[in-house]
Amino acid sequence: MQFKNFFEAAGHAKANRQKAESNLTLDRGGQFGPVDPALVKYFFDLQAKIEKEGEQSGGGMDYHIFARRMWEELVGEIDQQNEKLFHQFENALIFGLHSIDMKPLVYEHVTEQLAALIKQYKESIKHLALWSTGDVTVTGYQAGKINSSGIIKRFSKTLQAELPEGQVGEFMKEKTSYMVADNKFKAFTEYATEALRKNPDENLKIVIVEDSKKNFDKAREYLEKDLGEKATKVQIIPVWVTYSREGKLDEAKAISPDEKQKLEELKISLNSINDFGELLNTERFGDILKDAHLFVDFDGVIGSNIPMREEQAKVTYGALMQTAILSTGSTEQELVEKMKSRIK
Repeated sequence: MQFKNFFEAAGHAKANRQKAESNLTLDRGGQFGPVDPALVKYFFDLQAKIEKEGEQSGGGMDYHIFARRMWEELVGEIDQQNEKLFHQFENALIFGLHSIDMKPLVYEHVTEQLAALIKQYKESIKHLALWSTGDVTVTGYQAGKINSSGIIKRFSKTLQAELPEGQVGEFMKEKTSYMVADNKFKAFTEYATEALRKNPDENLKIVIVEDSKKNFDKAREYLEKDLGEKATKVQIIPVWVTYSREGKLDEAKAISPDEKQKLEELKISLNSINDFGELLNTERFGDILKDAHLFVDFDGVIGSNIPMREEQAKVTYGALMQTAILSTGSTEQELVEKMKSRIK
């Protein structure tokens, strides 16, 4: 599923949140201890596994599958005795994720600098796409996350101060797009295909601002698979964001002088930035962004994915503990130890 605009996506996310809330019969929450690091790792390893499985089958992330797999692996088989409690866990998880307030988890400076970027390059860049992947069709969580962040409203408000009166709506319609999908790489290749169709005699330059290095190669792989020989008409220029989780981890891992040198060389080759405002440096990025279609990822680039993961883990743990305690009669600590023993 891909939405025509932000408002359509926001409506879909709201409907899914209300559906999950209406199916809840238990009071929300309960006071639980901090999430054990082994369980945090398990949550996100499972998420990555399901995302990969979804991608291989032509879809994306599905939090219903995530909930079922987690319950079966950590609590036990779903049967007639515990099926209702499992569904309470499932709905509590989805509603809880939708209820995370994303506003404090968005980089304030990035929101402001996005508008400054448009003001500075509005005559030279061809398009700006907010680009993201996640569970969009099944639960609407990814769309809900971006809606909760306020990024679109804040971006529009800032543009009103940066652009002449009356131009904001037209600019948003003509030069920006909301590209949030179950599989953002499929959406990416569909965009490239349409752009080449409209201008068959021109090459296409796409600048991708991403926090995950592997996604640059992934975008190229999807292009080559879907476009064949036409993929040679598309130039992908990477901009690796190193202020995010992956960049910080890579920095911490580079201990020896040789490792540090290799990391620095990699940063140069990927046009890395440690602050979104570096894109405003016209000496460095003026030529790169000229006539470019600019794709800016949400998670890790606009949204700070370290505290975001912490909030997601707390919501997941709270929903799981509340229902698993009722299902098994075990204490929180007994369940934690049992779950850790079942993690492979």
